[in-house]
Amino acid sequence: MNKSIILISGGTGVGTSKIALELAKYLDIPHIIGTDIIRESIRSTVYR
Repeated sequence: MNKSIILISGGTGVGTSKIALELAKYLDIPHIIGTDIIRESIRSTVYR
């Protein structure tokens, strides 16, 4: 089975964490918030 990564983005205070939590509950999948990891991955890709 293939694994998927779902990214939800938005400005501060708009409810992205709440949406992510509710979506994880609905889909019965782990809910992981790793913004530092994502940010670093984007930086290393964009600034090559």
